[in-house]
Amino acid sequence: MKIVLTLVLLAAAAPIVATATEYDIKPYADLAGADLYKADLAGADLRFADLTGANLYKANLAGADLHGADLHGADLRFADLTGADLTETDLTGADLTETDLTETDLRFANLTGADLTGADLTETDLTETDLTETNLRFAITAGTNLRFANLTGTDLHGANLAGANLQLADLTGADLRGADLKDANIQGANLQGADLHTADLRGADLRGADLRGDNLQGADLAGADLAGADLQGADLAGADLRGADLIEADLAGADLHRADLAGADSTKTNFAGADLRLSNINMADRLHTKLSGAIICDTEALNYLEIILVQCE
Repeated sequence: MKIVLTLVLLAAAAPIVATATEYDIKPYADLAGADLYKADLAGADLRFADLTGANLYKANLAGADLHGADLHGADLRFADLTGADLTETDLTGADLTETDLTETDLRFANLTGADLTGADLTETDLTETDLTETNLRFAITAGTNLRFANLTGTDLHGANLAGANLQLADLTGADLRGADLKDANIQGANLQGADLHTADLRGADLRGADLRGDNLQGADLAGADLAGADLQGADLAGADLRGADLIEADLAGADLHRADLAGADSTKTNFAGADLRLSNINMADRLHTKLSGAIICDTEALNYLEIILVQCE
């Protein structure tokens, strides 16, 4: 049977003590495997504490200082970590399902393999955080700072990343199916091999992003800025690119079958070898657009026929 801990605040300089089990809640504390179920640790100073495998289920850690702490494999499900300092913490393999991490500072933290399913990361700072193969399915990450973060192979299926800062982040092989990336800053990010099937990228900044070979089937890229982006071999079948900025973007060999490019700016865009069948490519500005070898059979842009090499059966 689990004991609910009652924490007593002593003098300002004294540590917080969990009276039921005499855990010293202080910097560098040894709390490995500690049972802190539903403990009230709001504002606690746990810098560099060892909380490896600790039970912090539904614990209140709002505003706590956990800088440099070891939370490897800890159970933090449904915990409250709003406004907490988790900079440089080790959260590898930790369970943060449905945890509230609103406005938490997680810069330089290690969350490799952690489970953040349904977690609330609104306005959280994850700059240069390692989120390799982390589970962020259906997590709320609106307005989150993920600049330079490592999200290699991360599961972001259905995640809310609207307005998030993913500038120069590594999203190689990430699962972003159905993710909400409206107005997100993804400038210069590496998304090579990522799955963005049906993702919402309306108004997103993808300038210079690496999207080679990505699955963008049915994705909504209306009004997105893809200037200079690398989309070689990407699957954009049925994607919405209306009004998108494609200036100097590389779409060589991309699949744009049935994609809607109405009003897109294709100045110096490379469509060489791209599949544009049944696509709406009546672009507003097609100055110096490269279409050599593009497949445009049955498209609505028959005015292109005199300037491109058509390869249709």
